[in-house]
Amino acid sequence: MDLTEKMESYGGLWVVGGDFNTIRSREEKVGRSFNASSMRALAEFIDGNGLLDIPLSGSKFTWSNFRECATQCRLDRLVVSPEIIQLLPNLKRSFTKIIIRSQSYLGKGWHPQLWPKAI
Repeated sequence: MDLTEKMESYGGLWVVGGDFNTIRSREEKVGRSFNASSMRALAEFIDGNGLLDIPLSGSKFTWSNFRECATQCRLDRLVVSPEIIQLLPNLKRSFTKIIIRSQSYLGKGWHPQLWPKAI
């Protein structure tokens, strides 16, 4: 059962957040190419379930590969049922820089990352 089926079977209000690992529109990515089919699938999931994508404040992007010609994307998002906005009209998302340990191609060490938090 996929998430849309669960939403249909349970009903009620929904808050879905996290790393969706894809972008919704071309404006959400700078750098390398994008996957049009996954972008379309995300837009169809949000729109098809009548969800609202909570706007970001603090940063346009939530992920970067930190290379010289960096790729940056908005992968993390918070989507909610419209009634949630009525209950919490000031709901927004901001992104705060934190430091995490990385052992990726950047080499061992500390690298700044953007981390979402709902406020």
